[in-house]
Amino acid sequence: MIAYVGPFQFPDGGAGARRVLGISMSLINAGYKVIIGSGQRSTNKKMEIPGMSLTSLDELPDKQTPLIKKAIRQLTWGGNTVAWLEGLSYRPDAIILAGGYSPYSKKLLPFCHHYKIPLIVDVVEWFQPAHLPGGFLGPFHLNIELAMRWYHVRARNIIPISRCLEDYYCRRGCRTIRIPPTLDVQTTFARLDVNSGAGPLILAYTGLPGKKDLLNNVVEALLQIDPEGHHVRLVVAGPRPEELLRLAALKRLKATVLPGCVNALGYVTHERALNVVREADFTVLLRPPLRYAQAGFPTKVPESLAVGTPVICNITSDLGDYIKDGREGLICRNESVAACVEAIERALRLKPDQKESMRQAARSQAERSFDFRNYSEALDRFIQEAYLK
Repeated sequence: MIAYVGPFQFPDGGAGARRVLGISMSLINAGYKVIIGSGQRSTNKKMEIPGMSLTSLDELPDKQTPLIKKAIRQLTWGGNTVAWLEGLSYRPDAIILAGGYSPYSKKLLPFCHHYKIPLIVDVVEWFQPAHLPGGFLGPFHLNIELAMRWYHVRARNIIPISRCLEDYYCRRGCRTIRIPPTLDVQTTFARLDVNSGAGPLILAYTGLPGKKDLLNNVVEALLQIDPEGHHVRLVVAGPRPEELLRLAALKRLKATVLPGCVNALGYVTHERALNVVREADFTVLLRPPLRYAQAGFPTKVPESLAVGTPVICNITSDLGDYIKDGREGLICRNESVAACVEAIERALRLKPDQKESMRQAARSQAERSFDFRNYSEALDRFIQEAYLK
């Protein structure tokens, strides 16, 4: 039995929840039972996956909680989780921690040491200080740095999402097993035919860009190529139209409505977002080559490949391992507007048979690299040989 814990929402917690689900499915496929101790408030959600159960542990504050109170609340994180673990009828074979950083680690390490249970940390990001409230000297950044550089190293068992994180923890003497974002590729429907030549080229972007994704550069590129959207159009699932109007490219134009080249759907379910991607010719993603982009791995890329949609992107993290130019996608030389313009213009010149070949290559790559079943055997060995603190 494996306990998977942390201050995440599950099963409806975005990319973080899908990360937990993917690794949990790998474990179940290897013969383990997985009990999930989610930090969310009580939920009526019932787990319908054989071998998996969910307990809500009320660690997370409300969304309306003021920032200072959220920072203070973090000091108590992990307390309910340890109490829940103490009350289990059977001790787990291992505990996997996702998120929580210093407060969770500080409580879980002594617990695991006392009961001789391996603690494994699932590490999926390393934030830039500028992306966090308070910046470099703020409590959130200090909390994360302490965890990344001290507590996680003491656990000695790491599941990094990227080679960047793998290299860092290997240098610190930890055992690692690198696992990218995974999903059930086998049961994910892929569209391998192409859109007719009559309509515009459809690009898709899903999720909230925040400070991570350079969606503004994509919109700026479209405004330069075809502002009316006669030949190329971007469908965005996540941000509302009024949120996109705050992008610098549109503020500069003093736009009050979105141009014809951009269609914003607002919030949609994950299922509908996948369908938006499935119906597109390409998804598009630009990120700067900063630490956060190299350490993380965008979940939207494996999901795009799984539904057969190639990706237009610049190379950050390990994307170059999975997306080859002209096969699974089109590679931008960097994250700039000019590079994005070049890639989109290349996409516009592709013939239907070329686009169809790319869709097939995208799906094949997903089957080889991102199906949860591919990691079950190695993950089982990793847990069997995990260090005890």
